[in-house]
Amino acid sequence: CWRTVESTNMCVWWKMSMAVFLLLVCVASVHTSNKNDSHDTFGVTCSTSDVQGDDECECGHVREARGVSHSELRGYAEDEPRVMASSCSSRASSPYLSSPPRASESVHQLLMENYTALDTDADRMVAALRAMPGFMSFSHARSIFKDHLLGTWGTLVAWGQPQAVCRAGLFHTAYSGDLFQFFMWDAADDASRAELRTIVGEKAERLVYLFGTMHRGAAMGLSEVISGTREHPHPLVGGAQGRVEVPHRLLDRIEVSNEELAAIMMVTLADYMDQMVEVNAWRDHHQVSAPPTLYPGDMRPAICLYWLSSMCHGIREHAAVVPPIFDNCTRTILRTDEIEARDRYWSVVVGEATGSMPESAQLENLLSALELNPFVGEPHVLAAEIFFRKRGCESAVHHAATALEKFYSLATAWDKRLDFNAWVAYARMLLLRAQRCTEGRHELPSAGTQHNALGMPLVSINELVEDMLPHLRGNANERQT
Repeated sequence: CWRTVESTNMCVWWKMSMAVFLLLVCVASVHTSNKNDSHDTFGVTCSTSDVQGDDECECGHVREARGVSHSELRGYAEDEPRVMASSCSSRASSPYLSSPPRASESVHQLLMENYTALDTDADRMVAALRAMPGFMSFSHARSIFKDHLLGTWGTLVAWGQPQAVCRAGLFHTAYSGDLFQFFMWDAADDASRAELRTIVGEKAERLVYLFGTMHRGAAMGLSEVISGTREHPHPLVGGAQGRVEVPHRLLDRIEVSNEELAAIMMVTLADYMDQMVEVNAWRDHHQVSAPPTLYPGDMRPAICLYWLSSMCHGIREHAAVVPPIFDNCTRTILRTDEIEARDRYWSVVVGEATGSMPESAQLENLLSALELNPFVGEPHVLAAEIFFRKRGCESAVHHAATALEKFYSLATAWDKRLDFNAWVAYARMLLLRAQRCTEGRHELPSAGTQHNALGMPLVSINELVEDMLPHLRGNANERQT
């Protein structure tokens, strides 16, 4: 300006004119963007073309990563005719949502604890668990044994897995495991096997037997993937009926089909996702003479998604149903990224408890955590809470809705301080209040003139749930079998 305009006053006038012009351009751009299915993230608006295009959106939440295209990052795999389990929607995941997602019918029934809608024999099988003191009294990773088994089953059901695989998940360590030294039935005893077979069926019992007696760590290089000496598992070859020989504690070695091995690994994914705490009771205490840490620790999430996503990708071609996790098993996460994401998230948790971290730093850490680990919902819940208390209700809506989408997909909690159903219930309540805020309504629907001792108008929980109904569940035809 100083080089092209000699007059100081003229320069100031020119600058002000340009500022007004640019402001008008920005307003027009935002208006057009809002008409084109905009995605409001952290108070900044990205248009659909920004989100789906090749360039980075100005919001900074959709980006090229390590040479992977946006379509690959978002899980597009149109050329692969695999059976996919539905989570909340058939579309690819958007970075942030502007409308509430719907839970699939299986997730809805799971949250309602209507187990017979998911397996007509569920009540009988769960009753068998409850009838045995071992299942009700033994301390597992973070809960009693029964609750862990039921959680593993529920996750598999929500992923749309076949009935035999889900039932195997319900009793997966009944014969012990390659790392788990405890058992409820004796795998070497025919009568014990026959007893379990009457509960779960022949095909499921076969999977439970393999799960508890084969060395899973030796299959597909699982132990190497966990240790980090391999980035990807050994591929399975030969189609569904291809055979793999693995070590076995009773038979020395055993041959299993690719289909069986994929099913066992699927149960393994759900098994570990249900535990996923850094200090594990059975692993770090029951099986250790001098436990190095106090149980239960601080309950921060364990680091395991890097190998879970890698194994999910490895069995994708052989799974009877590809689960919705990790964008239908098409994406993985690096261990270093998972650690940094977890630590940034946890710094917000600790910072909030101690009052040592300002909100700006909290949001910065949560944003970084979400970029590094886009598969979990809890960082979105915390971000939604921060925006809501700052009265950034629209951003709170987007984060709460996106959290629910990710909860419905993973079908378990990443942050085990709360159970899956508790995280979902809280995110739904937060979403409802934020939505009402954006509409200019009171956050809660008042029930009339009655008030509590604090002067607060009473609120009908039934009315709250009715307000949530449009996004509580999907189509009944989506029910998994």
